[in-house]
Amino acid sequence: MCAYLNVIDLHDNALTGSIPPQLGSLVRLSVFDVSNNKLSGVIPASLAGFNAGSYSGNEDLYGYPLGPVESEGLSVVEIVGIGLGSGLVSLVLSYTVVCVWLRVTDRKMDDEEDGKISQLMPEY
Repeated sequence: MCAYLNVIDLHDNALTGSIPPQLGSLVRLSVFDVSNNKLSGVIPASLAGFNAGSYSGNEDLYGYPLGPVESEGLSVVEIVGIGLGSGLVSLVLSYTVVCVWLRVTDRKMDDEEDGKISQLMPEY
């Protein structure tokens, strides 16, 4: 590799793939621009000293100085909401089951007690 390279300007070239981390070993590199390509993956830490404009326009490129990758999955807030919601639903269902069980057992006890009392009482 050209160890004395000062400038790498590859903007608007439809480049694909990831940025090679070896480019960070170029100690004299003062300008680095790969904006408006189709690069993907994380920006190597050794090249994070360049501004965000050096990497802009690459939809699937992420890391410092750009933001984190924007996933299409669930956010932390959504995951916590799902957890709390499912916990609440579980609590309500458990409460309902216990209430129904108590009513059923209470009715059985009432029926049994009614039966015992009626057997003890003489018919007139």
